[in-house]
Amino acid sequence: MGTVNGRMPDSENLSHSSSASPAASTCTESASVIASNLSSLSPLSTRKNVSFHELSSRSSASMTGGATCSSSSPDLPRHSRPPPPPRAPTFVTPCPLTRSSPYPRLPPNEYASISDFPRQFYPYPSHPHSSYRLEAEPPPPPTPEYHGYRTTYLPLRTGSPGADQGYHTLVAPSPQASWGAPYSESPFDLVPDDVLVRIFSHLTTKELCSCARVCRRWHNLAWEPRLWRSVAVSGGDRPLRGLLKRLAGENSVCDAVERVALSGPGLSDKSLLLLGRKCPNLSHLRIVGGSGMISISNAGVVELVTRCPKLLHLDLAGCSSVTCMSVEAPARHLSIQYLDLTDCVGLSDQGLHTVVQACPALNFLYLRRCVMISDAGIKYIPSYCTQLRELSVSDCTQVTDFGVYEVAKLGASLRYLSVAKCDQVSDAGIKQVARYCHRLRYLNSRGCEAVGDDSVAALARSCPRLRALDLGKCDVTDHSLRLLARSCPNLKKLSVKSCELVSDEGIRQIAFYCRGLQQLNIQDCAGVSLEGYRAVKKYCRRCVIEHTNPGFC
Repeated sequence: MGTVNGRMPDSENLSHSSSASPAASTCTESASVIASNLSSLSPLSTRKNVSFHELSSRSSASMTGGATCSSSSPDLPRHSRPPPPPRAPTFVTPCPLTRSSPYPRLPPNEYASISDFPRQFYPYPSHPHSSYRLEAEPPPPPTPEYHGYRTTYLPLRTGSPGADQGYHTLVAPSPQASWGAPYSESPFDLVPDDVLVRIFSHLTTKELCSCARVCRRWHNLAWEPRLWRSVAVSGGDRPLRGLLKRLAGENSVCDAVERVALSGPGLSDKSLLLLGRKCPNLSHLRIVGGSGMISISNAGVVELVTRCPKLLHLDLAGCSSVTCMSVEAPARHLSIQYLDLTDCVGLSDQGLHTVVQACPALNFLYLRRCVMISDAGIKYIPSYCTQLRELSVSDCTQVTDFGVYEVAKLGASLRYLSVAKCDQVSDAGIKQVARYCHRLRYLNSRGCEAVGDDSVAALARSCPRLRALDLGKCDVTDHSLRLLARSCPNLKKLSVKSCELVSDEGIRQIAFYCRGLQQLNIQDCAGVSLEGYRAVKKYCRRCVIEHTNPGFC
């Protein structure tokens, strides 16, 4: 038996339904209901502004026998329910990004208002980029029933003022997308420790200290003892004290430190005392500083050389207060092989005697501008330092030919000799050196105006291995250059600066026979013209020519 809207049918309908099938009775009832609705709606058709709800309420009332029911009533079948009124899509109003708002970003799949969000529910307590926050509370997003859009906030680009303000709309939601960019590891995290230590070994002391402040791993690797074999410190005693304290750690000494370079004003004997106590394996020490900027005396030097028995290289250039260097035990000798006492103006002949007596293993000795040194001090050098290879007494104006005679006693071991600006040295002393020191490689006689062709001819005969020769302001001519070019074909460097008697012929001979010439100084040579210059360019293609003639090109 059929029902209409959940109610029992009337008596006339019962009699009609008893004689027909259930399907036919249903169709008949529907047709009668529609016809009655159309007849009842005819008076309303002439009215204006009749709402859809009024029409639907009347039709439903007629179908239910005068009772009014809602369009969303669950009693009506689905096909008889009126559709809901159309609703405009709701768009989220984007908020500009600033740095002042305390509100964090919403999780990707939650659409409730921030005011309804409990604080403990936030999976991300702050914006992934802490410097960007929302200026004001964002509006609530659409309801889940009609949600079709989502707002995505991006970091604000500060590069250009007219760039996008950091938001895009109409972005399809992606439930599986991760919130925020994952942390990306640095490429250096994948580099093994041994490789990093090898890279750090090529850095300077200052760069290593900077690397030690990057992270904990670099801090541990940067202070690896093997990286601190060579140390360069500037600024006086205090930086050196702090560095050695850090390197020593729990130990009282820094066994790894072997080479130290100190520079800058403020250096004193405290630095040398500290090195002597903390660095027993010190082998090289270099002090860089002008005269008068450092206050290192004999006491600091003696303490250093006594406590560092492995010291081989000592550079005290500019330490004007150093006058001698001795050891506590007279019978003890130092192992120093390289000693530079340049600009030690307080060094006297007696002080030089003490130095060479304490350092018999010297191979390199430089006494530039030690103006108090004379022939009396020079004679001690070959007596104690028999293996000396290089000696410089340039600008020692008290050295004469007698001192050069003593130097010639070094014999075949001498390779390098500089008597530049020793104006009392003449041909006699240079010929003595050429006679006994036949393995000489370098000779600097610049400024010795008493040196002439006889000295150069002696060198050409006795020293065929000569590589560098400085004859600036010497009394030489083209004849000596011709002999030199034919006897010393391996000559690499030659200076005839301010030699007025040298002409194109001598330069042409040098260029033709010494094809490996690398450096030629012809400044202030009035006899050398463009022809000699072109001859050098023709035969010695790799030669660097120093000149003062503007016509040379």
